[in-house]
Amino acid sequence: MVIFLDLDGVVNCEKDWVHPYTVRLECVKNLARIVKALDAGIVLTSSWRTGWVRIGKCTPQIENLKQMFSSQGIEDCYCL
Repeated sequence: MVIFLDLDGVVNCEKDWVHPYTVRLECVKNLARIVKALDAGIVLTSSWRTGWVRIGKCTPQIENLKQMFSSQGIEDCYCL
């Protein structure tokens, strides 16, 4: 199974939007429970994906997101 994911509103909420790429650990934990329950991978459809790997090196914000995902057991994450 694959989850097509737009990150804003899923790993954060509007009150978190002090700056772009804000991530709330509680939201990532909730997402991880869903991913594990469905044995799913994630495909990012979010505008965040442009900082993922395409430019050769991830932005610090994307590195933070990857680390948070990994800490919660989310390893299969790709970009469209």
